[in-house]
Amino acid sequence: MNDFYYFRTMSNRSIRWVIGFGIVAIVAILAAQAYFFYQAFNLKERQTVQTLRICLQAVAENISRYNESTLPDNIIHQYSPDYFIVDINNHIDSRVLEHYLRTELSRRHLDIDFEYAIYDCDDDRMVYGNYVSLDEKEEQKNKLQHWPTYEEGLYYFGVHFPGMQKYILGEMEIWYFFTAILVVVILFFGYSMMIILQQKKLSEVQRDFINNMSHEFRTPLTSISLSADVLEEESSGENPARLKKYVAILKEQVSLMHNKVDKVLLQAATEQRFFRINKEKFPLKDFLSDIKDEFNSRVEHADGKILLDCPPGNPSIMADKTHFSGVMINLLDNALKYTVDPPEIFISLTEQGNKIILSVKDNGVGIEKKHLQRVFMPFFRVPSGNIHNVKGSGLGLSYVKRICTLHGWKIRVESEPGKGTTVKMTIPKAT
Repeated sequence: MNDFYYFRTMSNRSIRWVIGFGIVAIVAILAAQAYFFYQAFNLKERQTVQTLRICLQAVAENISRYNESTLPDNIIHQYSPDYFIVDINNHIDSRVLEHYLRTELSRRHLDIDFEYAIYDCDDDRMVYGNYVSLDEKEEQKNKLQHWPTYEEGLYYFGVHFPGMQKYILGEMEIWYFFTAILVVVILFFGYSMMIILQQKKLSEVQRDFINNMSHEFRTPLTSISLSADVLEEESSGENPARLKKYVAILKEQVSLMHNKVDKVLLQAATEQRFFRINKEKFPLKDFLSDIKDEFNSRVEHADGKILLDCPPGNPSIMADKTHFSGVMINLLDNALKYTVDPPEIFISLTEQGNKIILSVKDNGVGIEKKHLQRVFMPFFRVPSGNIHNVKGSGLGLSYVKRICTLHGWKIRVESEPGKGTTVKMTIPKAT
């Protein structure tokens, strides 16, 4: 037992370490990816700006040759990554300027939209020229509202590249590829962690199931063993009353073990893909009366009572009698086990049009709201406070839910701690 506890503790600790290390590694990789992407963007921006400067230098030289004039020494002035002023020191024709800008950008494969303005020295302002979109379908966006001027020049033009950032990002396809790979790796890691946690949870559920079932079988086996020892030691003629008592114990405990095994086998059977139910038509009131009579002795043994309230008439339903009986036995068994006071179980029928509401209500310990969504899960057992030592397989309500689903019935649980639990099934009437 100590070895098992140590293994379980080490397993949980290892999983936490793996998850923690994985999260740290992912954060570090994302940070590194963001840093290198930023550096790559800056490098590409510098390369693009350098190419644009070369392009604008060529435009200025072409205009100078066209005007048969000379250029000043320092002609290109950069005010921002996407805005340049080019000093020509001579008259500028807007059509000639636009032609050379298109030509030089195309020659260097710079598919960037641009707009330009020409300085008017008479009015001391930038006169807007045109917005040139290389993609005619693309809307003109991010126009420059304020065009800075160059105080030391008289003849110059300004060029703004509003799509420069988009162009640079479009030139970084390889980084998108690596980012996509990183996202896939992260998703795979997250999926793997989810699978690991699910397997860990399943392992814990299976372990608890095995422990619960071992307790469930240990008690009747012990009783059977003791009764067998007594029967072996005594002859049937010496004390027939005592013999009859131990024979009754044997029969009761064997029946109990049969019920436990049947419950596990029924749960396994209902989980099979091709499991089928065999419906038949029968009166519901008569059926519930038989179930009540069958269960009455167990309730009376616990100094409790079980009541059945049915409206006038005897409506019929279509159901698999065997499995419906298993549903009712499971519900009544839970109602009986999870009580502190003498049990009071109330079975009631309510007709609503062509449907019947079948309710099983108890005065037990109740269920907290946070557990209600999980009560139908296989192997799940609700922590039950003062009677937490009640043993069970955790398969009862899972089986109930499965049978109701196969019948097409709706089932819900209403409960409040300390005020009992009510299970309601909505069943169509047989036509």
